[in-house]
Amino acid sequence: MSVEKVSINEAKLKVNIVISNHNPFKIKLKDPNFEAYLNNSLLGRIDMDTSKVIIPKRSEQEYSVFVNADISNSLFSSFISIVKSKELPIAIKGDVILKAFIFSKHFEINARDTISIKSNKSLF
Repeated sequence: MSVEKVSINEAKLKVNIVISNHNPFKIKLKDPNFEAYLNNSLLGRIDMDTSKVIIPKRSEQEYSVFVNADISNSLFSSFISIVKSKELPIAIKGDVILKAFIFSKHFEINARDTISIKSNKSLF
């Protein structure tokens, strides 16, 4: 995760995510609707240009997405606990439509992970 832009009310963060496709055909992402959470506080919506996201068959690739974070009272109030933490829980929640050939399917996404603050100095 890296910070692209910061102002008084908002921040734009760049996050690299890994997407795997174990199928024998390519898949295209359509209509992603994702939100990012940091330390269980809503960080913001994820912007993803899906016109460029075609996942090749049997592949695992890293894609960059951008989180437009509203630095609201809820996130700011937990800032001190975030800074003091050695690890931060992160989550991406939402839904997306995956399309292959003429078929499409709606998927719910609920991915969770942790970020080690000591190993990722670009976070702050």
